[in-house]
Amino acid sequence: MDALSDEINKKRAELSSLKEREAAVESELRVLERADALRPLAIRLASPAISDEHKFKNLPQRRGKPVGSISIKWRTALANVYGSRFNLHMLIQAAISVGISANATSASERLRYFQQHNIVSVASDPYGYQVTEEAYNRFDLAKMVETPRV
Repeated sequence: MDALSDEINKKRAELSSLKEREAAVESELRVLERADALRPLAIRLASPAISDEHKFKNLPQRRGKPVGSISIKWRTALANVYGSRFNLHMLIQAAISVGISANATSASERLRYFQQHNIVSVASDPYGYQVTEEAYNRFDLAKMVETPRV
């Protein structure tokens, strides 16, 4: 055999060794994953295999209102239409009745925002919207109901 053949045989042996090591590591990984699956759910959730802390270390503190929150006046307007289906014009009337200066453009933008945050859902009838149960509970709309201003 010449030097080139020796080098080829060494590389084949090295590759074979790496494949054996890969198979052993894969086997160890399967055992660990199986053991992890057998742990109680509370322990698995409390100690994730990969920490997410690094994602939040360098982010600036967020200020302002939380995403998806709405003003007290809009909560009151939604509380007044909760439990029935409504259209854009009915929402405008509810907004005006609690002191919000609303028009068709601003109310339709607000409806889009409400839909994005699951505050209002779309129905298929002409009165195409309704306040979601989630929003009713989240914003505690039961205590927001107000009689319309005259």
